[in-house]
Amino acid sequence: MDWQERLITLYLWVCNQYEHSLQWVCERHSFHVQLHISDEEVLTVYLFGLLQQRRSVRQIHTYAKEHLTEWFPFLPSYAGFVQRLNGLVPALSLALERLAQQLPDWHHHTGLLDSMPIILAQGSRRFQAKVAPDLAGAGYCPSKKLFYYGLKLHCLAQANPGTLPTPQNLALTSANVHDLKALPEVLGGHLSDTLQVFADKAYHGAAHSTQGLIWHTPP
Repeated sequence: MDWQERLITLYLWVCNQYEHSLQWVCERHSFHVQLHISDEEVLTVYLFGLLQQRRSVRQIHTYAKEHLTEWFPFLPSYAGFVQRLNGLVPALSLALERLAQQLPDWHHHTGLLDSMPIILAQGSRRFQAKVAPDLAGAGYCPSKKLFYYGLKLHCLAQANPGTLPTPQNLALTSANVHDLKALPEVLGGHLSDTLQVFADKAYHGAAHSTQGLIWHTPP
């Protein structure tokens, strides 16, 4: 299914939901909002923007202006679009709830992967540190911009929308071991099914070398 078919399918679904339930929770301010574009179209533009991985209203509106003007010729200005969305928040919340009920239970196959430093010594003291020499080593933590002596704790967790992730597997490596090299131990036996993994760029090479993964790197 190409993007045009997805857009049409989404619009028909929104229209059906709007007719049966969404319209009853929409706010009406017809005396000062632009009504050349329907509530169904506004909801479709917003939801389709989310499906295109646009994360803010500004990004969604810009995407629609650049790619969807033939489909939505009366798309208002950004300020007008925000105004219409504000009146549709209850309907949008209900639409997202209904849409989530029809999607696969994706979060049970979605992994969140990251590492954190366990610092035993830092700065110049890292050269004299002798604690746990068989496990620890000298390394660098880019997120903290810190040279240190110690270990890394790697965690693969299951996504739980609306609450904290559930840890699935933990692994310890020396601070001087690259995250990518630690990946097999971190993943453990969690590759029996296709797994979507959200992780930073340190693990990016796994997209080309590890079977069973759908890799996502946050912007």
